[in-house]
Amino acid sequence: MSLSNLSLAIVEPTYTVNVGHLARLAKNFGLSSLILINPSFNMEEALPYASHGADILRSSKTMSFKEVLEHFDLVVGTTAIPGGSRNIRRDVVPPEVAAKRILSSKGSVCIVFGRETTGLTNDELELCDMVISIPTGTSYRTLNISHAAAIILYTLVATRSPKTKRSEVPRSIRTLLLDSAVELANLSAFPKYKIPLLREALKMIINRSSPTPREATLILGLFRKAILALSRKD
Repeated sequence: MSLSNLSLAIVEPTYTVNVGHLARLAKNFGLSSLILINPSFNMEEALPYASHGADILRSSKTMSFKEVLEHFDLVVGTTAIPGGSRNIRRDVVPPEVAAKRILSSKGSVCIVFGRETTGLTNDELELCDMVISIPTGTSYRTLNISHAAAIILYTLVATRSPKTKRSEVPRSIRTLLLDSAVELANLSAFPKYKIPLLREALKMIINRSSPTPREATLILGLFRKAILALSRKD
């Protein structure tokens, strides 16, 4: 099974050993690329840790977080701190659940690892299409980045790839769908304090269910017609 449509990214890497090991893992599992977001490490010192993945490290690309969102069809964040029932944007999934979603995608996918000391921010996690957290069975869930990457990549390989893969809904359509839901909620006198929760809930439903572009467009059409009808009543 090929993971050639998958890339790894790390935000603000500073430790040479971690970057080198990520490049080695990318080589081990046949990934397409390694992306560095605002890096501040010594490339030459990291190369020995990459071993046979040194070519991937040398050809790594530097991007901003925004550019990663624009470049990839599916962006998967990672966190060691799962949220409770009151914090919807931290409603994360384990690697085996994420694997099914990732493997069913025809589009380009990027798994993003956060800063080596503080991870991804809440705002960055909110911008991701899906968030993975690895359960350890203890209260100490924080793993070394390369260890977490190895677990996630192995889970992908160990999970049977779907026979048919689905095209990703363009990010512009997904955003329009969420914005339309918010607009419809406002017109429907939906409680304002619940609207951000509604948006996040719908976002997670879309990302978990992996709708086809046609399905998403049909739902969007319904939202737009409902908005138009309610606007005329006013």
